[in-house]
Amino acid sequence: MRVRFAPSPTGNLHIGSLRTALFNWLLAKRHGGTYIVRIEDTDGDRSTPEFEANIMAGMAWMGLGYDEGPDAPGACGPYRQSERAYHAVIQQLVDTGYAYRCFCTEAELDAEKAAADAAKQPYRYSRKCRWLSDAEIQARLAANQPYTIRFAVPESGTVTFEDAIRGSITFDLALLSDFILAKSDGTPSYHVAVVSDDISMGITHILRGEDHISNTPKHMLLFQALLPADQAMPVFGHFPIILGSDRSKLSKRHGATAITDYQAQGFLPAAILNYLALLGWSAPDGEEIQPVSAIIQQFSLDRIHKAGAIFDTQKLTWMNKQYIKQLSLGEFQAAVHPFIEPAVLAAIAEQVPDARMPLVFESVRDSVERLDQINTVLAVYARTDAQRLEQVQAIAWTKEQIAILMAVHEGLALVPAVSDKAAIKAALMGVGKALNQPTGLVFKTVRLAVSGEASGPDLTAFLSVYPVSVLQDRCRVVTHRS
Repeated sequence: MRVRFAPSPTGNLHIGSLRTALFNWLLAKRHGGTYIVRIEDTDGDRSTPEFEANIMAGMAWMGLGYDEGPDAPGACGPYRQSERAYHAVIQQLVDTGYAYRCFCTEAELDAEKAAADAAKQPYRYSRKCRWLSDAEIQARLAANQPYTIRFAVPESGTVTFEDAIRGSITFDLALLSDFILAKSDGTPSYHVAVVSDDISMGITHILRGEDHISNTPKHMLLFQALLPADQAMPVFGHFPIILGSDRSKLSKRHGATAITDYQAQGFLPAAILNYLALLGWSAPDGEEIQPVSAIIQQFSLDRIHKAGAIFDTQKLTWMNKQYIKQLSLGEFQAAVHPFIEPAVLAAIAEQVPDARMPLVFESVRDSVERLDQINTVLAVYARTDAQRLEQVQAIAWTKEQIAILMAVHEGLALVPAVSDKAAIKAALMGVGKALNQPTGLVFKTVRLAVSGEASGPDLTAFLSVYPVSVLQDRCRVVTHRS
């Protein structure tokens, strides 16, 4: 099995292209095949090295390594179409009668299109150059008339292929126009370059988005014209389109689509990979959180859906949170480090002893959905005593809460000076039981007194960051002022 991901570097790597790259990568891994990356940069006006670099960096960040490609040369290179030659293939098609020169000018073609529009008919090239005699062709060549090369589509009949995802698909050739293979300057068209490369690179499975279904009959005709006798027609498969929340094609108006946007927001590559794998494919075991090794073992084309898949940012965010929670403390600290503002870290250092800093990160790990939220969740540790005191003084404390804080102050005297979550939780539970107060009210009251906030990290994890004496002082501030 030889599969390929063939992006055009006319934009940044986006969600749709990444899923195509992923599905091909998964299939190759599942069957021990070869995964090829080919850069289709024949559009010289729009293709840029910067976009190519973005695509390759995005794939590297996602961990989608390849066996052959621009930076992993193999026997079938080069792997950029701009570095490959297609003249001989195009000439072969002309010499064997599968293609012909078209001398029609832009004005003539525009007139044909206008006539088709006026008749409310789909446009198909008139094919008038297809029937030129050899003498007429030679005369025009001698006059240096510019020309394109068109494929001579059969005037009748059908093309049928078995889509590995959608089943049998048939196209009526009478509806297909003679498509261009080479522009007047000799630049090859997408169609001839793709098919020529797929043949020379021995691609066995062409797996791409459903927007390419309409290209497949053209490619089938080219394969039939160019395939060596000992080489089989590739298997075609077309993935479902990715939709936005309104069920229209996913685009920038639905939010971020470029992979760099998700990287900047602090999504983990493992979470994105897991989510995209389930975007149009379902695992046999029904599990949502799957390590890549498990996805590879289960991946198959017959479980890819035909219907469009809705991209749900909330679901991706939920999945990202699950992956963040799985990180070790060291992994979490390393992951969030690039996102932390230096001023936030400096402010925390003023409030928390160095030895307790790991506990700060441990306490917020389960609260972070995206890594770029780290400064917000750390803010509770960064406030100065004056800022926290101002918040505490603005709270209307009830007599029940005052009683709770007095009891907590006394209860904390019985736990070690530098305590852990379990000891602190036991002390708080004991206060609730002694005062016959709900645990929720006890926890809420202590959180307000110690942090000045109604919500935040897990309370016992938050409290364990500070020496017991600090917690007692913060409780005393409230009880002495009330």
